[in-house]
Order: sequence, then structure tokens, then C-alpha cells
Amino acid sequence: MSFLYKILYELYLSPLASFPGPKLWALSDVPQTYRKWYGDDALMKRALHVAYGPIVRIGPTELIFDSAQAWKDIYGHRRGGKKSFVKEKNFYAGLNSVNGTDNIISANDADHSRIRKTLSHAFSDRALKEQQELLEGYAQLLVRKLSEAAVSRTTVDLVKFWNCTTVSMRVIQPIFVLIEIHCSLMS
Repeated sequence: MSFLYKILYELYLSPLASFPGPKLWALSDVPQTYRKWYGDDALMKRALHVAYGPIVRIGPTELIFDSAQAWKDIYGHRRGGKKSFVKEKNFYAGLNSVNGTDNIISANDADHSRIRKTLSHAFSDRALKEQQELLEGYAQLLVRKLSEAAVSRTTVDLVKFWNCTTVSMRVIQPIFVLIEIHCSLMS
């Protein structure tokens, strides 16, 4: 009886029941988990948006959005006294630091504002434009190394390549040469 109730609840009574999407996906996380395991999760979500529209229900408690406005509404900073969205602790749990302290993503509103204010200068248009050449250089280095590996049919650890690239982008400029050398030794 509880199984039947769950089906009825998810399809007709849940707060998300009115959103379009595949009925099987509304009942369980299994279809989405399978697509992730199979490796075509992003392609499937794109196909779901084409079939169902800009808002699609993809699980018992999950919606996906396909609009710039949704991104701003969900992830943008609050203005004019609007409350921010409550963050799902389980979703962001892996983003906490090793010692459990909050970071800009997992912090409450007050701490988030304080951290954001501290970091805002580094992400201003001017600061990003000043770093554009450096960032493009690392992106080109990544593409070049992966292209070389593809031509030579060499197996590479993409996690190491990606970590090397992103770490390189974050370090202080005087030591980025050392990291480039490290990256070139990895391949």
C-alpha cells in the first residue's frame, strides 16, 4: 500500500507534480543515476528540455532549468531585501573544507556576504580582463597537451590534466612557470 501511495503522491500530490517531465523520472532517482553512470546525463537533460520545455522534473525532489533568468534567480546575489534560496545541505556537503568550515558556496547568508565582499575585487571585469591572456594560455596548453596525446594515441589521466590546469590558473603568477614545467613532465 505504501508503494502505491508513493506513486500517487509523486505523480499527483507532490509540490513538484505540476512540472513536466518523464513520469518514471518523477518516481525515482534511478533513471537519472543510470544516465550518469552511462555517461550521457548532459545529453539526456538537453533532450528532456527539448521535449518538455525550460523547466523539467528529473527526480522526486529535483527540477532542472534552461534559462539565464533561472540561473540569476537561483545563484545570483540577492538585492533589495529579497531572501536567498535555502541551500540543500546534502547537495553542497562535498564542497565544505576538510575542517568543516563553510566556504562561499556553503556559507549562510551573513558569512557568504562577508566572503563575497572579500573576493569580489578578484572577479571584477577589470581583474578578469587583466588575467584573460594567462587563462587563455592555460586553456590552450590543456588543449595542446590533450591533442598531442590523442594524435599519439596515448592514454592520459584527465583528472590530473584538469587539476593541473585549474591549479595553474589559481596560483600566484611568479610560480606559474614551475607548474607549466610540472604539467609538461606529466605527459
